[in-house]
Amino acid sequence: MTQVDNSSEDLATTSNAKLKSSEFQRGWKILIACILGSACGVMAITFYTQSLYVGPVTEAFGWGRGQFLLSYTILMLLGAAVVPLVGSLIERFGPLKIATFSLIGHAIGYCLLAITPGSLILWYLSFAFLAVIAAGSLPVTWMFVIHKWFFEHRG
Repeated sequence: MTQVDNSSEDLATTSNAKLKSSEFQRGWKILIACILGSACGVMAITFYTQSLYVGPVTEAFGWGRGQFLLSYTILMLLGAAVVPLVGSLIERFGPLKIATFSLIGHAIGYCLLAITPGSLILWYLSFAFLAVIAAGSLPVTWMFVIHKWFFEHRG
């Protein structure tokens, strides 16, 4: 009788291990897509590239470093303010539509920055536009996708 109990315990352990490994095997595409989406989002790209442009932009337009970096503050504060709205839009329209719209808007926002004629006010307004239009590329979107997928496919 003890031998039968051990084999059933081994079977349960093996089944749990297979279930856990298969969950990742089935969900790795979602994880990769969300990693790429997050890496292309407004938070990651702006955060990791902003310092590259401080020198050239401030020299070209005659701004101070503080004036330039205030645009980043505007981006982050406004982005944080619209995240609850983004969450509501994701629940209503789905993450794919919101993420697609936001990533395209993100590219358009950077195009606006590229054609800014040197006006500090236009620079700030461009970053404000970027914060709002690209808010769907923030991590809240990607975490929603991951959570939903693993919740629906849990073992």
